[in-house]
Amino acid sequence: MEIITYVREGAITHQDSLGNKGRTEAGDVQVMSAGSGVRHSEYNLEPTKTKIFQIWIEPTTEGGSRPGGQAFSEIGSLRQLRHLASGFDDDMDALPIRADARCSPPR
Repeated sequence: MEIITYVREGAITHQDSLGNKGRTEAGDVQVMSAGSGVRHSEYNLEPTKTKIFQIWIEPTTEGGSRPGGQAFSEIGSLRQLRHLASGFDDDMDALPIRADARCSPPR
């Protein structure tokens, strides 16, 4: 699966069975490719509420797991983006995914 996570408020902590750990904060986007047997978990370690949008898309090609992320801390730069994640080559400002799909920022 291609998993796109956009954190609206707070932060989300993630960890996988390969030892990768990270924290995605409000305004950040994370893209992961999953399905190769790597176990992954996400949880809220923050003292405040965390709100996220998470979209799971079936990929058009098979392959291993791949994490990726990008910070869009400044609201102005987030609003100027056409797409947060995309499987199309002409969407060069977006995080790459292995699917014929685009994920746009909320307005």
